[in-house]
Amino acid sequence: MRRKVIYCDSIQDAVDEIFLNYLKHHASDESYFELGQNYYFDGWYGLGASAVLAAIAELARSQLQEPSRFDIVIHVDCSVWESRRTLQRRIAEELKLDRSAMELFDEQDDFSGVDKSDRAEIAHVANLVYDMTKARRLLVIFYNGSDDEIDLARFGLPVFNPGNMVLWTFQGRFRLDPAVGEKVKSAHCFIDVLEEKMKMAHYYINPNAHMSWTFDLLVLEEASQLRPDISPTLMADCWFYWCLLYFDHDNLIDYDEYAHASNCWVCDGIIPDGDSAWQIGETLQQALRLDFIPTKENNRVVSHVSF
Repeated sequence: MRRKVIYCDSIQDAVDEIFLNYLKHHASDESYFELGQNYYFDGWYGLGASAVLAAIAELARSQLQEPSRFDIVIHVDCSVWESRRTLQRRIAEELKLDRSAMELFDEQDDFSGVDKSDRAEIAHVANLVYDMTKARRLLVIFYNGSDDEIDLARFGLPVFNPGNMVLWTFQGRFRLDPAVGEKVKSAHCFIDVLEEKMKMAHYYINPNAHMSWTFDLLVLEEASQLRPDISPTLMADCWFYWCLLYFDHDNLIDYDEYAHASNCWVCDGIIPDGDSAWQIGETLQQALRLDFIPTKENNRVVSHVSF
């Protein structure tokens, strides 16, 4: 597996770099690879991955009619993991499989008696997916919220065919897990992104150099992927406040206190008082993935920012 570092100062910079220099260029170069290409993107220390992948999906879809591009873009968000069955359902929805195919999910979900998290893919649906995509050039964009790599070929996607590509991440939507990158084994290329200024020698010497100019923007972009009905600025403020409480107290906040995050946000005025304040707090407590808040002992993000 190759490991590449790109230097970008914004979500758009990263989108352009990955799309133009990895996906677009190699999609038109059949001699570049014999099999499909698999790219893993880790974001800025885990941040921004979902925003970059979402923007790339939109950009790729806008160019579907152009020559030497992809025929199909499949954008699957399983950042909050449920099961392999749910992943397959979302692939089927992206491909707009017919009603009879979609009914298979309901039939097997209702009558199999298998726990929801253990439900596997349906072989017949995988065959339908393969029949629909086997002669098409694919770009699959996948947010993997599980703890393991997923072989998308098991779901009927011909990801190993020449010209096909997978761009995926374990990170995104505030899942900032510094260890999860170690589980990436099958990718042909692992892409990290750093600020442009990190090219300078003294930032390599001092790995704790602040990236405060871009950090707040990345958090806002990440927040914008979560809930369209809640202000990204409010979500970012809540996340920063919980980071401050958690980080500045040497990780002394008990795990059970995750359950009280919404109380802190409302009572301390981060979420403005009002009829819906508590409901918003409870919603954000689930959406912001507080179990992945960085700590002084285990972080790649907060050490680069001065609170």
